[in-house]
Amino acid sequence: ILIGSTFISLGCVILWVAYKHPVRKQFDFTKSIDAGKNTRYYIDFGEVKNLAKIKLNGKDAGTIWTSPWRVDITGLLKKNENVLEVEVANLWPNRLIGDELLPDDGIRDEKWPEWLVQDKKRTSGRYTFTTYKHYTKDSTLLKSGLIGPVTIQKESF
Repeated sequence: ILIGSTFISLGCVILWVAYKHPVRKQFDFTKSIDAGKNTRYYIDFGEVKNLAKIKLNGKDAGTIWTSPWRVDITGLLKKNENVLEVEVANLWPNRLIGDELLPDDGIRDEKWPEWLVQDKKRTSGRYTFTTYKHYTKDSTLLKSGLIGPVTIQKESF
């Protein structure tokens, strides 16, 4: 995070497609806050693909799904240590592409799979089921994740 001329490391900002596993990261940052009556603080996430739920110090700061990719954190800031949680949703096509890396337990010879007909647990590890294969394991993943840059903005009025 860049606050004025001070840089505070959050860990990393990455695209979902560059990470192999589901991500839920918590970041700690410390900064002396001067929140006067005419001052507002925002966390600007730069760019998010495509949806993010934000919590600061365990409290809901909002959900962002369109530009500007920022939330007002004025009432949630503590004077010393703050904990930021960001949950970013991946895109459905990326999940479908990921499932293509697993064994196919879907429709064969125009017949529903036995696990579905008999209401049994799937053993393939797949999360999705579709009646048509829209993607292959080699399909290009769509841009998804917290792209950044992430900054804290102070507005005085």
